[in-house]
Amino acid sequence: MNMKKKALLMGFGLQGHGALYDLIKFGDFEEIRVLDNREDLEEALNKFDSVSPAIVPIKGTITDRPLLESAIRGVDIVICLLPRDFALPMAELAVEMGTNYTCASYMGNFCNDEESRQRQKKRLEKLACEAKRKKITVLTQCGLDPGLDLLLAGEAVRQYDSVEDFISYGAGFPDIKAADNPISYKFTWTVEGVMRSYYRPARIIKDSKVVDIEPGEIFFDKNIHTLSIDELGGVLECFPNGDSAALAEELGIRNQVRSMGRYVCRWKGHCAFWRVFANCGFLKDEKVTVHGVSVDKIPFIAAILSAEPQFFYKDDEQDVTLTRVDVKGMRGGKKVRIIYQIIDKKDLTSGYTSMTRTVGFVVSMGAMMALNGELGEGGMITPVEMPFIKTVKELEKRGIIVTHKEYELDE
Repeated sequence: MNMKKKALLMGFGLQGHGALYDLIKFGDFEEIRVLDNREDLEEALNKFDSVSPAIVPIKGTITDRPLLESAIRGVDIVICLLPRDFALPMAELAVEMGTNYTCASYMGNFCNDEESRQRQKKRLEKLACEAKRKKITVLTQCGLDPGLDLLLAGEAVRQYDSVEDFISYGAGFPDIKAADNPISYKFTWTVEGVMRSYYRPARIIKDSKVVDIEPGEIFFDKNIHTLSIDELGGVLECFPNGDSAALAEELGIRNQVRSMGRYVCRWKGHCAFWRVFANCGFLKDEKVTVHGVSVDKIPFIAAILSAEPQFFYKDDEQDVTLTRVDVKGMRGGKKVRIIYQIIDKKDLTSGYTSMTRTVGFVVSMGAMMALNGELGEGGMITPVEMPFIKTVKELEKRGIIVTHKEYELDE
């Protein structure tokens, strides 16, 4: 950055903590404002002991429009780490106020009907046009999944004349030595967020046709496959996640790809638990009455799970994140398989989990690249369009390493 800038960080949970750390370590900011509704916000920020940049706490909620406008006014970029539902409205507000924007989540919700998809598409197109007109950068989906998977996907697809098969993985799970509870999983983000992600529809491409998978079916055996990676030391179960058809359109391969899927990975046995859990109705966003009191089902069950220490990491335990893109297609008349992969683990020295490193650090990195003018002259982009070599070098500064393998295949 040529001159010191100001940033607004929205959300100061686990990922927000990591993003602030990264902004201070690698950035050159005059001021970083942090907006959150937590009561201990000032105390939490004091732990950073930063004189330059100045860290400014803003305690409040995003339903307070005057507060939001005041927080955004005068900053060069908004970094949004709020829940997914807020990513699009916060982007619209930032662009309205003439401010660059980045987030680590999808923009809007996954829609399983065409009318809703088209309505959301028009809203995004309007935002993109306005950002382009104002020469404002809106970098979306800049985390782990979505994020690093899109970065690797874009680079892999650019290597081909035509793509036939595409599969990607984005996942966080315990190091196999720490997978020591009944679900072989520990939480590195909100329990409620995980539960909601386990009851979303998905879309894959099979035999060149789009296949819709209902929320209660993502853990069915017919939708699961296994993956073994020597470095991880065990067998992973992989279940569908997100909209592969939309990604195929973004990558420009929809008319050529025969099979395509985006997947989440967990240790073997995890899916069987959540299949029963989901199909008992425990993941439906409904209210239930408990002793005469109406409560939301998901937050209620999340609170029960959160009360169990076995579902959270001890200080000396590591989480793992896996980002992997495995593509087959034609290049120069030959059939080629290309694999890009990132395996990252918790940094036991700093204490930052791999999930925080690959979400909080990555969204911070994207924000600084936007401010440095490395992402073009405005408009809405995703990591698919980020400069690959430059981005890989930035990841390496943070100890996040991309590997690459190629194989020629028989016809």
